[in-house]
Amino acid sequence: MSQVIRVERAQTRTTLAIGLMAAVLAACGSGAAAPTGAATAGPIATTGATTAATATAAPLSTAPASFQLTVAGDPNVTGTWGTSFGINCNSPTLTGTDILFFAQSPDTKAVVLITLEQGSIGVSERAGGGATYTDREFTGTGVSAFDSARGGTFDSDLTIVPSPGSKPGTLGTITHISGSVDCGNQAIGSSTVVATGSDAEGAIKGPFDRFRATCNHSAQYGDGAQLTAVLTAGTTPTYFIINFPSNGKATIFTSSQNPAAQHSYAIAPSGTATPTATGVHVDADYVEVVAAGATPHTIHLAGDIVCGTIINS
Repeated sequence: MSQVIRVERAQTRTTLAIGLMAAVLAACGSGAAAPTGAATAGPIATTGATTAATATAAPLSTAPASFQLTVAGDPNVTGTWGTSFGINCNSPTLTGTDILFFAQSPDTKAVVLITLEQGSIGVSERAGGGATYTDREFTGTGVSAFDSARGGTFDSDLTIVPSPGSKPGTLGTITHISGSVDCGNQAIGSSTVVATGSDAEGAIKGPFDRFRATCNHSAQYGDGAQLTAVLTAGTTPTYFIINFPSNGKATIFTSSQNPAAQHSYAIAPSGTATPTATGVHVDADYVEVVAAGATPHTIHLAGDIVCGTIINS
């Protein structure tokens, strides 16, 4: 894989993952910011495309998803890294599914986003925010026993991926990474949602090609949900993060392989998007958020979602 492709993939997946993290926080209704080490910029399924009426997949385990991670390199990164945000197994991507998870450095000053695929691992190290934001990317090939629905192990030397615009600052260099991920009781859920309308890449029509539905139940903030999915807009595979918070302010974030092609949509006042403890019913227009004077695109979603993974907090 060329360095250019590695850079584009790392940037795209990191942006989408940060968007997913923000969506989960919003769905909980907390209004909290992303973890300190997160960029301020963007899931379990069976192999292949899903249909509009996919049955809810049974969890593979009764235990929560978990990971173990040991890092070698500069003194400020060497050691055991702990959980920072979460694990998303069988996460829909523009080309298939992968596993991604966030971990926090032993000194708690940085986070990494780990992306596992068959035969490759991507490590995106982040710290700070705003004027103090720093980042750097690494890649390796030491991945074994990989199954995006079940987990995988990794034991890999890493190389730095040159990334234009990167700000490494004082982030430590990671030279080796090892550990494992267990997907536990995560499951994709089901969806009958059909999308129609268009975005900047073209017309949208039909069910999602790949998806993962997650519910969040908070005793303080109520029920919320997210659908992460892939659907073709025009001729371009497009990644969707659809957020259904308890406050009703549902949103869509979309991105294609080009990190610059990112769009946000807000639910129209007349729309219905009602999360429960186990899913969502949606029948609503989502209107693109654009600059004053620009003409927004509109996407309509209609159908029902049953969550696979349910997170209680």
